[in-house]
Amino acid sequence: APGDAREEQRASDDREAPTQARGMAELVDEAMPVFRARRDGSDKPMPMPWPGVAKALNGGLWPGLYFVVGATGSGKSQAALQMALCAAEAGTPVLYVGLELGASDLVARVLGLMDARSYGNASGGPPTPRGKQHGSTALWCC
Repeated sequence: APGDAREEQRASDDREAPTQARGMAELVDEAMPVFRARRDGSDKPMPMPWPGVAKALNGGLWPGLYFVVGATGSGKSQAALQMALCAAEAGTPVLYVGLELGASDLVARVLGLMDARSYGNASGGPPTPRGKQHGSTALWCC
């Protein structure tokens, strides 16, 4: 099943003691199922909203922890939310932790992305998502 190799690797990683020294042969043996699953397509990267970036990253971002850093106003939050929403809409669970946006700003940006327009509509109210069922989207924000 998809993700089995990744789950086995995570379980293995969770069992190891952080100070335990291990040989390269053992590490290679544990990593090979993950590499095979990626090669044969049974393990897939998280989808991205930009095909060119996904191609440059050999298919997209693989599950893990990512930090987005940059200057104020450089688009970090917008890019991270676009990636998170794209992955969540494809069924990948996502946890978005933002330190710069308040709850209402975060909701406005996510709704704007979901509706493919920015913060409001002509009537001045919040955007209304169209076309997709977003109630089951696996995006958690804190």
